[in-house]
Amino acid sequence: RPRLVPELPVYGSIEDDCCELATFGIVDALCIGEDGKPELVIDWKSDVNPSGEALDHYRSQVLRYLEVTGIPKGMVVFVTSGKLFSVP
Repeated sequence: RPRLVPELPVYGSIEDDCCELATFGIVDALCIGEDGKPELVIDWKSDVNPSGEALDHYRSQVLRYLEVTGIPKGMVVFVTSGKLFSVP
């Protein structure tokens, strides 16, 4: 927990084949590595029983944060059930 930083804004853009895609959001938590570099994006969710479609949406959201920030790993954490899903 001492390496977690809560609620950080993330914004940026990436070029796609046909257009520029803008991303803006709030990362629920960011884990800072021993070397001081961000190493993990964490997104907390309160869904009790998320559908496959909802899980895909949450993973896509975290993946966009990773693409914009260059952080290598992400995780969707369902706080009610304690289930963890790695991204990508």
